[in-house]
Amino acid sequence: MRKYFILVFAFLTTQALASEPPPGWHQDIPAGPANIEGVPVSGRLDSVSVADVLQAITALRDIGVKSSELVVVSGDEMHGYEANRDLGWFTAKRTKCVWTDHTEHPCWDAFGQGLPELKQPLHFIKSAQEVYIFPVVTPLEPHRDDAHMRLLGKDARDELADIFKDDDIWMRGLNSLMYPSTKDQTVGLLFRDSDHELVLFYQAYGRWTGTFDGEHLTGDFDPEKDKVFDAWEHKYAQAELGFGKTQ
Repeated sequence: MRKYFILVFAFLTTQALASEPPPGWHQDIPAGPANIEGVPVSGRLDSVSVADVLQAITALRDIGVKSSELVVVSGDEMHGYEANRDLGWFTAKRTKCVWTDHTEHPCWDAFGQGLPELKQPLHFIKSAQEVYIFPVVTPLEPHRDDAHMRLLGKDARDELADIFKDDDIWMRGLNSLMYPSTKDQTVGLLFRDSDHELVLFYQAYGRWTGTFDGEHLTGDFDPEKDKVFDAWEHKYAQAELGFGKTQ
């Protein structure tokens, strides 16, 4: 079985010349949780084949996601999780690719959501019924800290909503800036109501990452707006910025 996986994976990555899929292309996955190419796979396994899972894993790796778990949502969608589950899941979806013989065949593409392209969380920041703040002591590997959540007051929440209100606060496209370092401690924000939940981790230098209803998202503040948030942070988040530090 191991040899079979290696052969199929090699075929997918080298895109060998062929007009027909290789034998076993649509092989079913055995019932129950599976482990394919070292990745645990669960969910609706009866709706996908081994090749589907291999292609989804490859597509996720191509965007930098080293999947520690893959959940099959349907025959057309899978969710890939990294080891840090607080960063949510990335989406892999079935699409069509043109092979070297110019024929179309099913394949898989992967992506993560970005700000400001994903509008719903930006609108939710202004409408969420509750907004909490918590310390983030490892910004490069952020984690949600439920034990130290603090509900923000009206002034802090209003000023925060004002910072996030415009789409043009976000850099569009790829941020290729090379940051020499990051802050040793930042904050996280939790926006919540009865239907949705948005978590944002501030990683410093304008970079935000988090989840909206469990799905990964990321974005980069415009440098000038980043300065405005720094001022907000020092005004309202002294307890979180000093969390765990000795005097």
